[in-house]
Amino acid sequence: MRSGRRASNPLLPGVHKRAVRQGAGVAADRDDAVLSAKPVRVAKLYGYWIVINYREAYNLYACNGILFNHESPRRGEGFVTRKITLAAARIKLGLQKAVALGNLNAKRDWGYAPEYCEGMWRMLQQETPEDFVLATGTTHTVREFADLAFGLLDMPLEWQGEGPAEQGVDKNPATCACRWIRGITARPRWICSSATQRARGRGSGGRRRPPSRISSP
Repeated sequence: MRSGRRASNPLLPGVHKRAVRQGAGVAADRDDAVLSAKPVRVAKLYGYWIVINYREAYNLYACNGILFNHESPRRGEGFVTRKITLAAARIKLGLQKAVALGNLNAKRDWGYAPEYCEGMWRMLQQETPEDFVLATGTTHTVREFADLAFGLLDMPLEWQGEGPAEQGVDKNPATCACRWIRGITARPRWICSSATQRARGRGSGGRRRPPSRISSP
């Protein structure tokens, strides 16, 4: 395989966005320094650098994809996006009374998983292998996500209290009073000390390519 030419079996591992060092209010791109505080992130960073090493040393067609949060209905139920949407549906149906969350102020760069899959496919269609960041470039808080999910089910939330006592109450008088969402912002077991409080990406690499060079699947 030759460097600079697309191979029949290209390689594209994903690198977790939390492996990228971010300053407050600054979007991360592929040139930012890397930072890792957990074993799984250390392993992903190893994968990132070994891809670069093999690409440069053995002329392999290999790209790194640094993907920020990409969501869909296939996302595991333990993730906050699915936890909120499933709880909203169950509360709407009277199957659940409340849902407890962690840090409502945490910000994430959430994108749509199918679009990220297309982005990964497009990475591998380039003549020269590069490393790319896939991100929307915008962030939203967990609170905003909850507002949207419950609002779409005609359960607009009114946030009351502060800190650990903050809770979102369904302000629609036509619905059952038990339909509310509670956010526990100071519950230690749900707030990781090494977690990124704000994660936003700046898509890089692909945008510099002329559109004609990137075809759809």
